[in-house]
Amino acid sequence: MFPKSIRARAISAYLMVMYGATTSGSCLWGALSAYSVVSTTFIVAAWMLILSPSLHRVGPLNERKVRARRRAAECAR
Repeated sequence: MFPKSIRARAISAYLMVMYGATTSGSCLWGALSAYSVVSTTFIVAAWMLILSPSLHRVGPLNERKVRARRRAAECAR
């Protein structure tokens, strides 16, 4: 996916974002449970788990769809 010359940098950037998101999420859940009842935190987590598959459709396209669009654009040239 990435050239060999920048592959390590790409992986390190990916890991920085992943660990930063994990830290931010932990801070958010800790703050939510500190300011409310723990059962409220569990209810919010359950609703997010239920709603997350529907948010997938809003997010980035599937890799197969991206490849198909690239092929179609190349064929149109």
